[in-house]
Amino acid sequence: MKRCIRTTALALIVTLLLSMSAGAVHNKTTWLTLNQANTFVEPYVDYESVLDKDEQNYLFADYAADLQALQAQYPDLMRLEVIGYSELGRPLYVVVMGKDSAPNRTFVMASTHAREYMTAQLTVLQIEFYLKNYYNTLEGERVCDLMERCQFYFLPMHNPDGTQLAMIGLDSLDAQEVTIDAAEKTKIEKFLVSQLKSMHRDCEANYLYHDTDAELYSDNPDPERDDAFQYWKSNIRGIDLSNSMYDTEMRKLWMSDNLKLSGHKNYPNPAWQGHLGSTSTMDGIALSRENTALCEYISKIQPNIFLSYHSMQGVVQWDYGYDKLGGDAVRQNAMKISYKAGELLNYPIKEDTQILMGHQSWFMKESLNYMESPGYGVIIEWGNRRYLDKVGDHGADYIDAPPTQIGQLTEDVVTTSGTQRYSLWTTGKFFPLSLTQYIVDNRLIAPVEPLSTTVADGTDLVSILGTKVSAPTTANGIQNFGTYQCKAEGKTSVVTGDILTSGTAVRLMDANFAKQQDSIAINGTTQVNFTYTSSMGVETKATFTVTPYPTSLSFTDLTPGETFYDDIRWVYANGLMNGKTETTFDRKSNLTRQQVWRVMSRAVTGSDVGSMAAAKDWAIANGIADGTLPGTDATRQEVVLMMWKAFGKASADTSKLNTYKDAASVSAEAQTAMAWAIERGIVSGYDDNTLRPNATITRGAFSAILHRYLGK
Repeated sequence: MKRCIRTTALALIVTLLLSMSAGAVHNKTTWLTLNQANTFVEPYVDYESVLDKDEQNYLFADYAADLQALQAQYPDLMRLEVIGYSELGRPLYVVVMGKDSAPNRTFVMASTHAREYMTAQLTVLQIEFYLKNYYNTLEGERVCDLMERCQFYFLPMHNPDGTQLAMIGLDSLDAQEVTIDAAEKTKIEKFLVSQLKSMHRDCEANYLYHDTDAELYSDNPDPERDDAFQYWKSNIRGIDLSNSMYDTEMRKLWMSDNLKLSGHKNYPNPAWQGHLGSTSTMDGIALSRENTALCEYISKIQPNIFLSYHSMQGVVQWDYGYDKLGGDAVRQNAMKISYKAGELLNYPIKEDTQILMGHQSWFMKESLNYMESPGYGVIIEWGNRRYLDKVGDHGADYIDAPPTQIGQLTEDVVTTSGTQRYSLWTTGKFFPLSLTQYIVDNRLIAPVEPLSTTVADGTDLVSILGTKVSAPTTANGIQNFGTYQCKAEGKTSVVTGDILTSGTAVRLMDANFAKQQDSIAINGTTQVNFTYTSSMGVETKATFTVTPYPTSLSFTDLTPGETFYDDIRWVYANGLMNGKTETTFDRKSNLTRQQVWRVMSRAVTGSDVGSMAAAKDWAIANGIADGTLPGTDATRQEVVLMMWKAFGKASADTSKLNTYKDAASVSAEAQTAMAWAIERGIVSGYDDNTLRPNATITRGAFSAILHRYLGK
């Protein structure tokens, strides 16, 4: 049952009285932090939270529904972005609040370690709380005004596959949102089970077990138990996301630093914790989909404040690399901020480690690409697992393991020994706002350049073009989205409000951007001017150019009307494929794997990577191919598999393959991809009811496949 969050003065008084009585347990939530410093001027009316605070397991489907419900309720105050996908295909959601033009940006990330999933629930509660109180006043400043000075980004579930595994075990592989095929699922499940014994032995040896969990430790732990994997830290493929984004230089420093710490080691192979993975040719981005997406997004939004949520114990961990990356002055400012964080949370400060650790250290180095000195990064460890155990307290050196119990999310308790323990909500409801306000007010971190409000890559710009736009260039305050072929010369094109990013208002303008137009005629080469206003209130002028779609091709070996002619005309017009020579296309010759990689890079990125070697690197870095056998002719199923990986790895009904006589020839890895391609009409069988998955593919046939998927 969902509960209402009450914010009346009476509720506050009752809460404070209960917290002073021995043995009292309560679940009131107030607007005050522990030190009574932060309070909203006008208490908000009761509201029912989207999040069920009585449920230990925060299933991904519920999490996604909660965020989408908030987006629907507050379309003008937040936007929900998908920055990438997990290894199993779950979307990585980011909630954005505040002005794009803000000179500061705070990034909040939670649930990097699978077993620390309670931080996702806390983060969603914080997001909802700030939306409900967007026009309320905190420390003399309205929240909406603070968000004009600092834009906030929240990634509540960085490791969704791992968190689901920690919650419900192997059943998480069968969830509706998972996109892997049966063969891949079997492979992952086998790996997970292989880690059980070492995981439980390591936990037991390091006193990480909860009292009631002793039965889990045995020579043959039961993998079918829902809680069998509750101590799992890594992503689903055994990469510890906390440190695996480091480039080669930082990894050497990390390895050297962590030899100083007992209990910290690099597992050389994929494991339940501690394995760094391997860096790709894009040095600095690990070959995990979660960190690839995170690193690229951080590079794009360029925050100057980075808050990483964990939940091993109540402590602020901050001194991770400031001496190596920033110098003494930067370290002193970081110390001031960290002590303020400890004051706001009533948490102790862990310092004098001066080693590299986690996303904090990576962020500090990354921020030097767009700031003169490092941004501020900190790790907040929320609570500890024995929170509701009233059997006594452990010594200061005792560190217990998550997962945090659900009661700690909103219930304050007093243990039998008289120790007051506050819930994550009581401790942290204001934290990101209050800490950011302190940093900005005291100018402890340099501001960053405001983001230019641009239309996202891949957005449908105008329905009549039937194409996707690339990122624009900007000159004289006007964004230019480039030139596109248009099949419908002579028709009118109407720019509508739903074809840009969510929540964007679009107006078609005349040649001088002076008057709004209802439509524009496409006659020959035509410039289209428009303005769009983001959900954060920033209006931008933009333009693109339409040119007539070519009615014929100049290649001497092609004749209008012959097989694949229209498909070749389309891929050539859209810059995806060129001729073999200036005068011939050679539609009947086979394509090599590296040629497919290069064409795919153009289709996905909107530009050419420059060389076959760069195309290979791109394919490896994006998980589209392993880079082997570049000069070998590509097969039908290899091409389909690469397209499926490049465009989202959607689910498909593999039983449809059984209608073809040679279905058994489709590899286990390519079955979902081939079924996906058949469902969408990208490929079809031959007249003899075969698929011929291992047949080579010609340049003409590949043109048709691309045209069917991208152009129609």
